[in-house]
Amino acid sequence: MYNDIKKEDLFLYDELLAKQSQYPQYVINLHKQLFSKNGLGAVLANLQQMIDWDADKTVALLKNMLTLVKSVRQYSNIRIDVEDLASKTWSNYQSGLAAYIKIIEDYIAKNAKNLSKNKAKWRQGYTSVANVVENFVTRIDGTESLLQALGLDIFGFIRLVLDNSYFFDPEIVAQRHNDIRSAIQKNDKLPARWTENYKALYPEMTKDKIVKQSETTNSIIYNGHPVQIDKDNNYAVRSLIKNKFGYTVSQGQKSIIQYYKISHIWGEAYDPIKFTNLWNLVLVPAWANDLLDKSYSRNDLTVTFKQVIKSICLNFYQMKNLDWNSLMDMPLYKEQHENDMVVKLNLHGVQFNINWIEGIVQSGDLGKIKKATVTI
Repeated sequence: MYNDIKKEDLFLYDELLAKQSQYPQYVINLHKQLFSKNGLGAVLANLQQMIDWDADKTVALLKNMLTLVKSVRQYSNIRIDVEDLASKTWSNYQSGLAAYIKIIEDYIAKNAKNLSKNKAKWRQGYTSVANVVENFVTRIDGTESLLQALGLDIFGFIRLVLDNSYFFDPEIVAQRHNDIRSAIQKNDKLPARWTENYKALYPEMTKDKIVKQSETTNSIIYNGHPVQIDKDNNYAVRSLIKNKFGYTVSQGQKSIIQYYKISHIWGEAYDPIKFTNLWNLVLVPAWANDLLDKSYSRNDLTVTFKQVIKSICLNFYQMKNLDWNSLMDMPLYKEQHENDMVVKLNLHGVQFNINWIEGIVQSGDLGKIKKATVTI
């Protein structure tokens, strides 16, 4: 409801207009494109009342909001119309808001005796709003310092990672998917990563006994399927990559691909359907992998990074054409909490260049590394 206010509705509109004819529109643009999208819409809509109740807290809040505007490129978890995030535009917006705050301070100085100063009502009505801004401007976020150090925005960082990551031959990906589907239909044993859920399923057995029994029998079951629990959480995956593409990875100094991680993009490596399914795997530089492990992150960089890679997998491997019948539902591009991020960053239609490894013909070969452009 706060998104509907017009520039003429701004408190002290005439004074701001007299300062510079575009300033009222700049302030309203900030209100619509930034403040109202992040729970701060009440401030400009109720500014006169807020000043009347507690002028000092209101000015402090406005100054924090100005800090937010100045540093909005560095902050994560902020909803914003990014297509309008041009440097010149936002510099103008900052000037408009700074001028507005100065006009408000002058007004307060002249009218201090006439203010009702009902601090209790201000605390009751606007403390939560002030806390939202405070959380934004006082957070310490390692991803922000990373982007600053690299001199990159979110997409720049993602492109850097993709320039140094490796996907797999789509034909081999489809073959592996079909092999797993066939194994599930035949009730054949498949590898899977250890999960503490096995202790709940087999409470009378120790972990060592569960692992041993999964190796020698078909009696350890996950989601209706017999599993062999992986000996070191990635042994079966490393073996698959070596056999299909010729490269060793995640094996220390003897690895051909060093300082890389095998990342499960949709996670759930304890699920035998997903553990060695190649559409779920990407070789990512070790310095970037941790960002993909944050399953429930709301951070702009981590969420966007994961969504881009998921979408690349879905499109590059044409996953909608794989046979999912009697296996599982096709993985989703985004989870519910990520819907805003997809809209916010206009992910649809963006192109990314990727590397992919071709399958080998015979043992001892190394798969050729090729390039592709994927539109998500």
